[in-house]
Amino acid sequence: MRLTMSPFLSTWLVRPNWVLADQIIVSGSKFASGVLVARFLGPEMFGGFVLMQMAQIYATGCQSALVINPMLVGAPRLEGAEREHYLSGMFALQIVLSLVLSVSLVMVAFAWRQLSTHANPELTQANGLTALIAAMVTFQFQDWQRRCFFATGRSRGALGIDSVNYLLLLLLLGGVGQAGFLSVSRVFWIMALASSASFFAGHAVNRIRPSYRHGLAALRREVKACFDYLLSWQIMWVGTQGAFLIGTGFLGHQAIGGIRATQNMMGPFNAMYQALDNVIPVSAANHYRKAGKAAVVSYLRSVTLRGTVVLVPIVAAIVLLGEPLTKWLYGASYLAFASLLSWQGVYILSQFYVGQLYYFFRVVSATRSIFISCCVVAIVSTAMTFWCAQRYGATGVLVALVCGNLSGLGCAFLLAAARVRQSESSRLVSSTEPT
Repeated sequence: MRLTMSPFLSTWLVRPNWVLADQIIVSGSKFASGVLVARFLGPEMFGGFVLMQMAQIYATGCQSALVINPMLVGAPRLEGAEREHYLSGMFALQIVLSLVLSVSLVMVAFAWRQLSTHANPELTQANGLTALIAAMVTFQFQDWQRRCFFATGRSRGALGIDSVNYLLLLLLLGGVGQAGFLSVSRVFWIMALASSASFFAGHAVNRIRPSYRHGLAALRREVKACFDYLLSWQIMWVGTQGAFLIGTGFLGHQAIGGIRATQNMMGPFNAMYQALDNVIPVSAANHYRKAGKAAVVSYLRSVTLRGTVVLVPIVAAIVLLGEPLTKWLYGASYLAFASLLSWQGVYILSQFYVGQLYYFFRVVSATRSIFISCCVVAIVSTAMTFWCAQRYGATGVLVALVCGNLSGLGCAFLLAAARVRQSESSRLVSSTEPT
């Protein structure tokens, strides 16, 4: 296989390509599916769905840390048979990880049911738990398949399988919801069916077979980065989803459902960030290989500037039109949460800037800096949630999340600046040494 990834981010504002087309489908479909689920389930049931989805988000974060993030940077550095062996090894690791996560989720649900009289019945009963595990595993397989296409420069393949996944998802959610049969467990079964169809469609044209021997080699190759990514994700999850769980204890399911509904209105930005995550690490790794750290800094600075020009006006428009948009999308029952959109806008913008710094750390193998920044996010957001949620309700949860993210952004910026200065000092010393 030969790397054919086009220089997407150097022209991503002016030259559409397959990555951009894929992101349009992913962003629009995720946004629309979130609206459908929120409308058909209502605030109370949607809040229960959000709490169950946190388990899926946690599992997906583990997948990103242990498989996806290392693969997106590692695969472009290899060529030919070496890269094929690496990818087959990463596929084997994905299978093992999904199995471990499934067993772990069953154990946690069983323990929760035994220890708590207020356990979520959808999660602790067999049908809901099975549906959640099916959705989690099939989504991870589908996501691994699409990221493999991106890592090998075949973004058209990712567009194809994402089209299958999200269009089927929307059709099924709309049909079942309109018929009045949609429930929390059925949402997860629909997600599992759509992801399965997408994965098998991708596997038909990208027949990578798992190799556990190569998986061990890939794990040894990426073990340090995987460890740092995993620690960072655990801490970040505490600082984001953990705040939601704390807020649920003070506010109840309905308020959390309202917060997630307004968060979904910023969903296209999250999906766009995921698309950038398919491309920026690959392109940045190529810059680093060819011209060193200075080229990576210049490249990411350009991406950040272009992103700011595009994102700020769009976020501002959504915030200004918050009430009519909320009523039109979700109905009058969600209108009380429209004021949260201003905080959601600040939060989503801060995520973009944090992401650029994390890309830098990933490419230059400074993943421990990501962990330190995530620790700051978790400490600030969780500590503030206890106080802010009681005092300001749903708004307080978002205030805590924003403060945590901004604190992590400041920490990451200082760590990145220190690393760049260190690199420049080393270069100056080496240039003045006599030859």
